Amino acid sequence: MKRIFYLIPPISVWFFAFFPYGKPIAAEPNAQPDRSQESSSERSTQQSVEESARLEREYLKKGEDHFFARRFGAALQWFRRAIDINPDNALAHAYTGDILLSLGEPDQALKHFRVAAELKSDPAPEYFRIGQIYYLKKEREQSEQYFKRALKSDPTLVEAHFYLGLLSYRMGRNREETLTHLKAFRAARPDFTDKEALNRAIALLE
Repeated sequence: MKRIFYLIPPISVWFFAFFPYGKPIAAEPNAQPDRSQESSSERSTQQSVEESARLEREYLKKGEDHFFARRFGAALQWFRRAIDINPDNALAHAYTGDILLSLGEPDQALKHFRVAAELKSDPAPEYFRIGQIYYLKKEREQSEQYFKRALKSDPTLVEAHFYLGLLSYRMGRNREETLTHLKAFRAARPDFTDKEALNRAIALLE
């Protein structure tokens, strides 16, 4: 859904359409207003909005193409261009956060994930990423908070259970809480690449 401000032309467009050079035009008594400039301005504004929307889609698509080809530097430039056009492009913010996190810039990534989480109707992946960043920063309570938010938003994002299990263990919580999370993750991801280590950890806690 388009944001409301896209339907409103920039104030300068309207100002100079009616008041060229910043000075009002004196109207004759009973003169009919000239709608030709108004119509031209409306068409120009609409065309500008449509062109901006087209470029935004184009930049996002180019960014995705580079992203999935693992050309992250190139992808980052296109996502930033999409954000320049539309700061409310949640997907561009999410991709930008992923790239910055992979490039070792968690603080910058965090800013983009926060924006994406505010804008998206399904913010679970962004809550999860924010949780990961706080986990890396060893801010465990903050990390736990966001992994719980991720699960509440999307109960199928079971990777959050894995981190919550690790956090429960590191924060000295009771074993049952730790086991509940780790077992939930194991049940949902039987093909986990390091499942032998996971099984050993669960066995030690039981």
